[in-house]
Amino acid sequence: MGNASPVWVIDGMIRNDRVPLSSGDLNNTVNGNYSLIGSAISGLNPYDIESITFLRDAAATAIYGTRAANGVIVVTTKKGKAGPVQVSYNTDMAFSARPNYNQMELMNSEERMNLSRELYEDGQVRNLYSAISSPRNV
Repeated sequence: MGNASPVWVIDGMIRNDRVPLSSGDLNNTVNGNYSLIGSAISGLNPYDIESITFLRDAAATAIYGTRAANGVIVVTTKKGKAGPVQVSYNTDMAFSARPNYNQMELMNSEERMNLSRELYEDGQVRNLYSAISSPRNV
């Protein structure tokens, strides 16, 4: 069975897969854990990518040879520019407040009994005692 993966070219350099596995092998789980084997572009920060070009024609085969028969993915990364230093930072944060029972609208015992009685009278809840004492035929 041949290799159906494309040729990865990053800034003019051909990158080979570190481990020659198919995409199906990479997506299978082993003992419930996904394998963490990287591909040819693992370690490349997505924010460093300037452009991605897909080549899939005779020109790609003429440039990169027969291994480019499944296509070529050309990745160009961002380059440094003259001028003052510019730093960018990306993060994801979340906040969950601690539960405060004083702010919750809880029922007191009388309200809870009234709700249970209404549910029982509407047929939403069976009488638990009768369900235990007289088993139904299944």
